[in-house]
Amino acid sequence: MAEKMSKALREKIKKLKFLGFDVDGVLTDGNVYYSSDGTETKQFNTKDGLGIELAIKAGFTVAIISGRSSTAVSRRAKELGIKIVKQGIKDKKAALASILKSKKIGFSEAAFMGDDLPDLKLRDSVSVFVCPSDAIHAVRERSDVVVSKKGGAGAVREWVDLVLSFTN
Repeated sequence: MAEKMSKALREKIKKLKFLGFDVDGVLTDGNVYYSSDGTETKQFNTKDGLGIELAIKAGFTVAIISGRSSTAVSRRAKELGIKIVKQGIKDKKAALASILKSKKIGFSEAAFMGDDLPDLKLRDSVSVFVCPSDAIHAVRERSDVVVSKKGGAGAVREWVDLVLSFTN
C-alpha cells in the first residue's frame, strides 16, 4: 500500500504522533450484541489489539472517541493500555481538539480512523483520515487511506502496521 501513496501522504504519516479510533465499525465489526439479560457484548480482533499495543510502545498517543458508551470498550481499552477513552461523545470534533490540546499535539500530527458520518466530521481536523474497507461510501470517498481489511477484522492492525513501517 505504501508504494501507491503520494509522497505528500507518506510525509504526513511520518509526522504522526496521535492515532485516534472510533469503535463500532472500526475496532469492531459494527454489530451490537445483547444477551437475554440485556448485557451488551462486542467482539474485538486480537491482531488489532496487538497493533494498538505496538503503537503505544512506539510512543504514539492512542485514543478512542466513540459516540456510544460500553463497558466492554472500557475493559478492552484498559487491557490494551489505551489511557484516553471518550465514550458517549456527540461532538467528536470538540473531543479531539480537547485531547490534542491537552497532549500538546498539533492537528498536523494527528490521524483518525472512522467508518461512518459522525467520524467524517473529523476529516478536516486531522492530517490523515483513514477508514476500513467496509466504511460507508461517503467516508471511503473522503479518506486519505482506505485499508483493505474490514472493521473489526484487522483494519486497525493494517493501519498501525503501515504507520509503524514509516517510523522504523
